[in-house]
Formats: sequence, structure tokens, C-alpha cells
Amino acid sequence: MMKKYAAILFDIDGTLVDLDAVIEGIKKAIEKNGFGKITEEEVAKKIIGYKLVEILPKILEISEEEAERVSRDYTQYYLEHHRESDPYPPVKETLRELREKGFKIGLVTTKKRSEALSTLETYPEIIYDVLVAGDDVENVKPNPEPVEKACEELGIMEKEALYVGDHAVDVEVGRNAGCDTVAVTTGVHDRKELEEAGAETIIDNLKEILSIALTEAEEITEVIKVPKDRLGAIIGKKGEVKKLLEKLTDVKLDIDSKKSEVACTRYIGRGSEKAIKASDVVKAISLGFSPRKAFKLLEPNKYIEIIDIRDYVGKSKSEIKRVKSRIIGKQGKARENIQRLTDTKISVKNDKVAIIGEIKGVNSAKLGVEKLIEGTPHSLVYKKLEKQRKKPYF
Repeated sequence: MMKKYAAILFDIDGTLVDLDAVIEGIKKAIEKNGFGKITEEEVAKKIIGYKLVEILPKILEISEEEAERVSRDYTQYYLEHHRESDPYPPVKETLRELREKGFKIGLVTTKKRSEALSTLETYPEIIYDVLVAGDDVENVKPNPEPVEKACEELGIMEKEALYVGDHAVDVEVGRNAGCDTVAVTTGVHDRKELEEAGAETIIDNLKEILSIALTEAEEITEVIKVPKDRLGAIIGKKGEVKKLLEKLTDVKLDIDSKKSEVACTRYIGRGSEKAIKASDVVKAISLGFSPRKAFKLLEPNKYIEIIDIRDYVGKSKSEIKRVKSRIIGKQGKARENIQRLTDTKISVKNDKVAIIGEIKGVNSAKLGVEKLIEGTPHSLVYKKLEKQRKKPYF
């Protein structure tokens, strides 16, 4: 079975590292600039989790310039005192186990990059593949941009990530980005507050994330009947075609040579549109396309249309043969003309016609093939396709 998640994304403060230096730094920066005293609880509940220059004007009723000054003083304090915050005890073991089990690890924080790096350089046990900080994006949490950027850099889709954080903002950003989200009670919010924020999964110890991360993905399997003479093309020399398709699409192919079938299994919540199109690649190869041409279906805006000649002329072998001859043409000229006029690739195999291309071309080629099946003269079909080619497609 395949795991549901490819990567685990973590907030830093309150999730991986305690908040001591953060809270003390914010308090001192506010007091230093003459904006009065503020309690630890007020810092925790009203300020942490947000960008200082954005939240302070609302909380303290100060100008943006004054908030910038407080933010600079906080950064200076944090860089000098970040060692006053320590990683929570389960962090080292949890991250190590996640890495050993093949998960990518991303860190997503509203902290400035310099602040985050000072912590990460001090505590190398916080291992990670990608860091997205508050000054790496235009919009910080709860806007989904930081999570989207982390996923992009990790080479995964948002639904393939599990997001872990301690704040209501973390619950919201995970939801906004389309990630499954786990809230941990080690930070500023307790279980009740996290539930009120909409958290569906709440843990008290980061080690609990291991069992959640190992959740298996749900399977969808499509069984494709393949002509015996095309099984070898799907497998490839030393299995190279099969292995490449599995690698590119995150699917599992099981080939039954006796039944001449290929079972294509993809996993809900894993992979991209390519996973959905993997079965189309198998069908294309089974219908006579070379693997190189069939793999074009994994490109954006490429589609396959399969026409069953029997739907038009019945099961008569002589009629199917006659129609195939019309579609292919003398020395393949009819097929070549349709391909040229529609910018598609066409394969005629047994009682099927398969067309690969962009949607406009595929639709036009299908129309041309249907007209030939119906008996329309080739010259009229070509004229029709020429007109179609010049029309804009919406």
C-alpha cells in the first residue's frame, strides 16, 4: 500500500520549538518603544502567529512605522536570545523517524528567514528539506501562499502534504491550502480553542504524528484489456517502460500475461493529474502507439479519444476491415492527412481507432474519422477539417 502523504509540513514556534524567546522578545520590544507593558498571555493569544508589522497596529493602536520599529527590535532580541527557546523533547526522534520512512519535511513559518535560520542552525536536530519564512512570500498565514510555495519546492501537490501547527492560524492555513491538518496543543492554544478554530485532528505529543503520517491512501484500480502483442511494449526492455510510467505518475501497474490484462492502481490524495492519465497511457500503447507517443498524454492539455468501430458497423469482420482501410487510406495517406489537418496522432488497431492531441484537434480528428466511417468521400472530409482548423476554439 502507498502512504497517503508524501510530505509533512510543520510550523516552528509552538510546534517544534517552545515560545520562551518569542514571548519575551515581543514583550521587551514593545516596552522598549514606550508602548506600555503587555502580559505573556496577551502576547500568546493576540500576537503570536501573526506578522508583527500587521498585527501590532491593531492591538496597540500604533502606526505602521512604529510597528516596524518594534519588529526590528524584536528581531534583534531574538537573534541574540533564540537559545532561550528549545525544541520540544519528541522533535528529534519524530523528525528522524519521518525522514527514515521516506517523508519529505517542510517548515512553514511567519518568522523572518533570519530568525528561523538562527534557530535551525542552533538545533541541527530539526532536519528539513524546505523552509518557507514570512519574508519569502507576499502573503503570510492564514493565506495559503506559504504552504503552496513549500509544496511547489518539494515537488508535490497540496493534498499530498500533512500540515502540523499549534495555532488557530495553522488550522486555517491548512484548510485554505487544501491540506489535511493536525493541531498540536504544545503552543498558544489549548484543545478547546483548537476545536473552536475547526481542527478535526488534535494531538498533545508530536510523536503522535507518526501514526497519522503513515495513513494509507485509498486505492482506485482500473483493469485494462490489452492485445497480447502489445504487452511487451507496455513492459518495455527490462521493464523500463513500466517502471518509468510508475515513477512519473505515482501509480502501480500489475501485468497479468495469462489474462492479457494490466491493472492500473492509483491512490486518492496522492499524485497529480498524471496519475489519472496513467491508464490512458496504457490504453494508448495497447492500441498501437509507441511508448514515446503515448507518454505525450502526460503533458498538459493532451487527451486521447478511442473510437470503437463496432459501434458504427457492428461486429462484421469484413465491414470493420473495409472501414479501417478507409481511415488508413492507400499507403496511409488518409490517416496522414487527418493527422496533419488536426495536429494529432492516430493509431488504428484491431477494431479501435485511437487519437492523441489537444482537445480541439482530437475533436476534429474524431469528426473526420466518423465521416469516413459513414462513407463521406475523403476529399470532402479534408475540406471539412481544413475549415475546422481555421476556426477559433473556445
